[in-house]
Amino acid sequence: MKHLRLPRSLSTAAVIFFLAAAASSASGQLLEFRFNDSGTTTANAGSSTDTGAFLDGPTATPTAVDLHGASGSGVSGLAGDLAFDNTGTTWQTSGSSRLKVEASTALNGLTSFTLSGWYKTSETTGWAAARLFSKNTTGNALELYFSTGSKAGGAGLNLALATPGQTTSTSVSSGLSADLGLADQWVFFAVSYDGTLTEDNIRFYYGSTTTEVTLLTVGTLNAGTLAASPFDLNIGNNVSNRPWDGYLDNIRLFGATSGGGGALGMAQLESWRQVDVIPEASTALLLMTGLTMLMARHHFRGRRNEAA
Repeated sequence: MKHLRLPRSLSTAAVIFFLAAAASSASGQLLEFRFNDSGTTTANAGSSTDTGAFLDGPTATPTAVDLHGASGSGVSGLAGDLAFDNTGTTWQTSGSSRLKVEASTALNGLTSFTLSGWYKTSETTGWAAARLFSKNTTGNALELYFSTGSKAGGAGLNLALATPGQTTSTSVSSGLSADLGLADQWVFFAVSYDGTLTEDNIRFYYGSTTTEVTLLTVGTLNAGTLAASPFDLNIGNNVSNRPWDGYLDNIRLFGATSGGGGALGMAQLESWRQVDVIPEASTALLLMTGLTMLMARHHFRGRRNEAA
């Protein structure tokens, strides 16, 4: 009997899809903003009930705005793949545009978590203090932001958390890296935290559309379980004056309320990176399903002919 073989590209896409699905299920994908919609809000594909709204203007009286980029502005560059376009801001001098996740509860009580996504900018300087994630009021903080750096000399990320008993947060840096400051191209970033450990519990990762996820640095921050917080989570800015002047895409939060499973490993992150640069993975899976049906039909026809 002849066997129908699947094209390698479809097999690879299916493996990527299943690996990502397994990573999502195992770790708890709480937030996922892909920005492939329209209007002044954007859908959260994660398990949390939190929703995202694009805002600009003063904290007390913000205005709803549409910050979706043009078709093809997303990581893959394909039609229909959109990014969060925050290029209307100027580093720390003007612009309060942001994605606001109001009164987010997704981070509450997490013993471990991973923040990940993609960024791109054409700016050459002024990255210092620009926020990727910010949930911070009076020291009750979780923030991921850029330390001093630029594309010319490399860039660095800081993760800040409020440790038990503190009124202000403590930060851990990835250190300066040229891989975090690549010029005019998409950079994949991820930082994981395992609050069940007291040392070597923070890991910074990077990648690109053409290079696999790589571990950058390991750090220590003994902050334990994240406290419940009623504050908003802002993405691409703090509340008003620390904007990321560029594009963001496929922003995700994974987490667990017990154990270290929310701190994704390099293989899991690589699966997600590949899903983002090969967005047709889910389409390929559908094709795989059709081909599987054809294989089954071919198999049963063969057996029926043999019986005849």
